[in-house]
Amino acid sequence: MKALFISIFIIVLCGCNKMPRQSPHVDYSPLRSLRVESAVNDARRAAQARDYRFLVVYGFGAEVLGVETPIDFITTKFGLHGIEQTSDCPENAEHAMLIENARIYAERYNRELESLLKGLGYDVWVPPPQ
Repeated sequence: MKALFISIFIIVLCGCNKMPRQSPHVDYSPLRSLRVESAVNDARRAAQARDYRFLVVYGFGAEVLGVETPIDFITTKFGLHGIEQTSDCPENAEHAMLIENARIYAERYNRELESLLKGLGYDVWVPPPQ
């Protein structure tokens, strides 16, 4: 019985490794190219090109940050564009920083896109009064 307990303890302890996974072969250039300061202008350029897709950041699920509109409404009405390499499980410290940058970028982009769509007269979901 003691041996079983020790074996389980070792397995659990090995699973609790807090060291980030290292993936030196991963190319983060798409994430590195996102500039938070250009998110608003990027949304404006996309709207001018009639690309009304909202940005999605991946994690436990897909998130459309910066707006209250439900993701199913956005998907049906405007479409989505996922920011690749975002995750709730970063590979390393740099990846974690790039994911946070992508989250801020997407929030600003989506907020501006929603505002532009409202200004163009598109039916953008409005949350019911509480």
